[in-house]
Amino acid sequence: MTIRISELPPWDRSQLLDSQVWVDTKLGVDDRGHDRVLAAFAAPDADPATPPVAGAELAPLWTALRSVPRGMDLVINVDQPGEVLIESDEIDPVLGGDRATASILSFRQRARWGARWVLAHRGPTGRFFGTLAGREGRQALPLWTDPDTAEQMAPPGATVAQAYLLDVLAGGDEVDYALDPASPEGIYVDTKLRAEILATEPLFVAGYFTQLGMLDAAEYTEFFEAGALAVAEARGSGRPLAGLWVVGYQIEDAPSRVVFVVDVENLDEAADFVVDAINRQPRRPERTETVRLQDLSSESQEFVRLSPDLASS
Repeated sequence: MTIRISELPPWDRSQLLDSQVWVDTKLGVDDRGHDRVLAAFAAPDADPATPPVAGAELAPLWTALRSVPRGMDLVINVDQPGEVLIESDEIDPVLGGDRATASILSFRQRARWGARWVLAHRGPTGRFFGTLAGREGRQALPLWTDPDTAEQMAPPGATVAQAYLLDVLAGGDEVDYALDPASPEGIYVDTKLRAEILATEPLFVAGYFTQLGMLDAAEYTEFFEAGALAVAEARGSGRPLAGLWVVGYQIEDAPSRVVFVVDVENLDEAADFVVDAINRQPRRPERTETVRLQDLSSESQEFVRLSPDLASS
């Protein structure tokens, strides 16, 4: 039975788009006599130097779809069990826009990179430094994911600093960013890709698979303690919160964030209570968000209310 990518659940579709495939450089022909691109699923440890057929190229399915000529379908494992057909008119919607300008990274990869810790070099003044010659005459700030490599590559007088990639990219677009520049898995973040990765920062980003989840109070003790403290501080100031819930949020399969949902009119005021409560925890929680209950969809509001309301205790 042929599987159509547009019929897959979002989670399965994201996983499929990151799958490695062998793309045959010779076009096939369908039963209507139309040209189509043929591909085959590759093993996780596939070696690009040993293709199953001469000339086949190894690439993530996302990358392969960006190169499919208009008017052609792409078929994976043709005439085999589990055949996947991606019709030409499905490709642009699956990629989130015109394939000619689609991101070089899939939705899942952008979400993963945005949530990652990276390492950069800081100079004596505390500013990042040590740029490399980048593309199109721009400079590129090198960033690493491996501590040993970052230490080895540090210029004299530099220290290694850790930060979330999203926070680094938010610092400005005066330079590009070279992630793991000496590694085959490294990527170059130009102005376009920077904006695409930064777009994963807000909650419930269009085009991405996102979900809320329950948190175990015993495992996330400091977050629930911060929530209870925020409720107490707001009540003590004469500006009580009508509700406060602590839930998890995940975009694609990136590491989850913790979200404080507040039932309040003034979000900024409530966020101040939450941030202050977080900063007073012995082990400061990271990557948190504060949102108003009213700003969530009705389905998300129903889910949030299943979690304990710290303002009612």
